[in-house]
Amino acid sequence: MKRKCRMAVLIVGLLLLTTGCHNADRANVTVEGQEVTDTDLAEEKDDNELADANDEETKENTGTDKNDSSADSQKDDENNPLQAHGALCVKGTQLVDKTGKPFQLRGVSTHGLNWFPEYVNAYAFASMKNDWKINCVRLAMYTAEGDSYCEGGNKENLKNIVSQGVEYATDLGLYVIIDWHVLHDLDPNKYKADALAFFDEMSAKYADYDNVIYEICNEPNGGTSWDQIKSYANEVIPVIKKNNPDAVIVVGTPNWSQDVDIAAKDPITGYDNIMYTIHFYADTHRDDLRAKMKTALDAGLPVFCTEFGICDASGAGANNMTEGNAWIRAMNDAGVSYCIWNLSNKGETSSLIKSDCRKTSGWTADELSEAGLWYAGVLGADIDKIGMNTPENSSDNLSGQDEKNVDSTADGQKSDKSAANGNEPNTNSKTTNTDKKNTDSKTTNPDKQSSNNKTTNETTQNSNNKASKNVTVTCSNQWSDGKKQFCQYDLTINNTEKNDITDWSVELEFSCEVTVDQSWNGNFEKSGSGLIVTPADYNRTITAGQSVNAGLIVYADTDPGMPQVVMSKSE
Repeated sequence: MKRKCRMAVLIVGLLLLTTGCHNADRANVTVEGQEVTDTDLAEEKDDNELADANDEETKENTGTDKNDSSADSQKDDENNPLQAHGALCVKGTQLVDKTGKPFQLRGVSTHGLNWFPEYVNAYAFASMKNDWKINCVRLAMYTAEGDSYCEGGNKENLKNIVSQGVEYATDLGLYVIIDWHVLHDLDPNKYKADALAFFDEMSAKYADYDNVIYEICNEPNGGTSWDQIKSYANEVIPVIKKNNPDAVIVVGTPNWSQDVDIAAKDPITGYDNIMYTIHFYADTHRDDLRAKMKTALDAGLPVFCTEFGICDASGAGANNMTEGNAWIRAMNDAGVSYCIWNLSNKGETSSLIKSDCRKTSGWTADELSEAGLWYAGVLGADIDKIGMNTPENSSDNLSGQDEKNVDSTADGQKSDKSAANGNEPNTNSKTTNTDKKNTDSKTTNPDKQSSNNKTTNETTQNSNNKASKNVTVTCSNQWSDGKKQFCQYDLTINNTEKNDITDWSVELEFSCEVTVDQSWNGNFEKSGSGLIVTPADYNRTITAGQSVNAGLIVYADTDPGMPQVVMSKSE
């Protein structure tokens, strides 16, 4: 089939030369009288063939693209997807490859490059490509949290990590997404000047790369409207297109990139190869959000799921593989590309690596988290062989990568792996009320935001000296809405000693009476002018040397300020 498509390129060469891939949706290529369309995608397998992470035995991936029945071609796709498929472009609602044939990206997103840079290495990418069967990596560069690009981070070092990631992916024949990870900055317009400069530099640098995709605003939220996002996009897109007219660009949508149906009513015009972001966390976002995706696709909107998980929207809680499988079926049916969150060993459910694993590549099946095993199965991995594709027996040429594989952090210093223990800010608070399928919040349209995070650290020790606990509270966001003053607090509770902590509790004492607006990863009970924080069902125990994260948004008539912290445990 591939050779026929290439012959078709010669037959209709004049058409393709004049339109280019970026206009592939304006003309249908035929091969021996048969149109090469979305129907070339193979039918999806039955539901029971989806991988179950609890099974020891690998099940075949549902929806694996079987367009190319040749074993040699399939091997070429796995060994070097970029060489097999070339520059991608948008046709209808899907990505298509250099032959005009539908092609689905299925990859992995890193966690924040400022916290987990050690996972951006050639061997990690090779492990995921060879063992898990990914064809895409997403590089998540936060813009407004914890030494991020726009708030205190080392910009040159972060750009260097991005560049290393692009080169590693390219050398391995993988596609790569450069993600401007808007989250706590709410509105991408806040750091628009930085975004314009960044994407001008990146798109010029990678103008000749066929595998680089630009995601210009991860998750606009906090009441940011589609009009605001569209205004931002209409300034950033031409900067990228100036350097690479054929670039594929992914634009975030309102409400943590859930409202694709709103974008579908008023899409961006005047440019080719524009896609729109949908994000979901399967235990929170179910039929309602899948209905939004269908509405957008039915309206002709090209959709790309650049981030998803199978836990709840906080990144924690139990995995819901039933809903995860439903999402995979829906995306495979529609040819929607996707990347799972996240490549790290952070102590939360969404991480793909177990929290006690310190390896940054070459993971065995036992070292993958439940979500990691599930996803490897979805992609068609042979679970029994995961970890066997070491650099020594891999077909990838990784010579010379050691010099590039610098284990550095966002401040340019060598990492002490503290981030691996979960000591970075809790950044996965995009949809904090996990009892709701949608994330409508009382705190929309904030008219003031503080960029200066405040932190309180308290260390307590129980009377028998069996366990030491350290609690860090960070005020990561602050704004006003009318007469109410809102603050978002992220808590990290560390167990730094040898014994486990069970049924922990933290008391937060505020200077004024506060009301909890939203919360995640814990129970928050009012006590006078303070709050008592107790664990959720899934994080009752903090194992020795590990940590858990929780968080909340409160409001008061005056600035709640930083609370005093007291921690205790029942056993």
